[in-house]
Amino acid sequence: MLLRSLLFLLLLSCSLSAQVDTWQAIADQPIGGRQLAVAFYVDGRGYSGLGTDSLGNYYNDFWAYDPSSDSWTQVADFSGSARKSAVAFALSGKGYVVSGQDTSGLLNDCWSYDPASNSWSAEQSLGQFSTSNSVGRADATAIETDSLAFILCGYDGGSSWLKQNWQINPRRDTIWTLKRNLANVTESTLFGRRWGAGFSIDNKVYYGCGFSFSQDYRQDVWSYNYLIDAWTQVADFSGGGRSNLCGFSLYDKGYFVGGTNGTTQSDMWRYDPNLNNWTAVASFGGGPVSNAVVFTDDRKAYMGLGRDSAGSSLPRWFVYTPDSTVGITDVFDHVRLTAYPQPASEWVTLSGSYQRTPSSRLELLDQQGRIVLSTAILQWPMLVRTESLPAGMYFYRILDETNKRGAGKLVVGR
Repeated sequence: MLLRSLLFLLLLSCSLSAQVDTWQAIADQPIGGRQLAVAFYVDGRGYSGLGTDSLGNYYNDFWAYDPSSDSWTQVADFSGSARKSAVAFALSGKGYVVSGQDTSGLLNDCWSYDPASNSWSAEQSLGQFSTSNSVGRADATAIETDSLAFILCGYDGGSSWLKQNWQINPRRDTIWTLKRNLANVTESTLFGRRWGAGFSIDNKVYYGCGFSFSQDYRQDVWSYNYLIDAWTQVADFSGGGRSNLCGFSLYDKGYFVGGTNGTTQSDMWRYDPNLNNWTAVASFGGGPVSNAVVFTDDRKAYMGLGRDSAGSSLPRWFVYTPDSTVGITDVFDHVRLTAYPQPASEWVTLSGSYQRTPSSRLELLDQQGRIVLSTAILQWPMLVRTESLPAGMYFYRILDETNKRGAGKLVVGR
């Protein structure tokens, strides 16, 4: 126990000394330039594949990135056709690739990748067995949250483009369900778009920007609550209208980066759902880029490939370490908890995947292991007052009738 505690404090010290709100170059993906590819993250490794090069060739290769060794290893080729403009996500320890465009046209097939067997399996095609059929599409956006993922919008070959919102739940016999259209609009409403971006925070899906059927760059952003199947508009993206950008979330904040509004961009903006506003943060380390891909490991974001301002496809990758004011996320016994803002001043919010029970309690300990706060958890997420605590490092733990269910760290500053 003592060894584990010392190791934990050592790792914590290293993490706190790392530079924040910065991009750093990592190993190039050894494939030459590529854009309109896909990426996902499963069990400690990021995966990237498919896409097109500057000559218009389509690919079906796939590669795994190991952050611990900063190296890429080729894995099993994708079992579907070579393609571009597909979407990808990870659920329950597997990666998924859906839709896209190959040399024959638009696609609606769905494939899963199992890292344990290094193999691909065909799944139910998008919309298969649903009461609403789905046509092939490209340029859609995939957003994962909790144990679900959502495929939004895209191009289906028509003039009005798509505003559909498809939910995938691999645990069901019929995995696809058509949910409410983006912005709650009806099928007859002209609101379709492609090349948008999104992220998820606290089991809510956020989608915005993109290029609309009316040929304009959008900057509106919408939040989707899948529990009630409803969309709510939130603050417009402060970077202005654009498409072909990347989106991701870390520590209960969302990010939009890069893209194009006719000119390729490199700026990045952070969305705070509590304040409903956008803040400019560090620009992408690789310069202006569109058509890139991104995956996260809950602590950092990895972004690469894409198209530069000269139109060339890129092999480069960069890793982003977020600003220390964003929050700190910890995973204990498969319970993911986040404490924000960090460092805390007057208060800190605890949130995450924990399910509160009537016996749930929070204990806050100082670095000497002394309990400085013990209180019942009456609601979740939970607001904790920290204004009376001296500045420094603290550790928290969540207890219930099954003993310890979650633990983490937080920093109090002044």
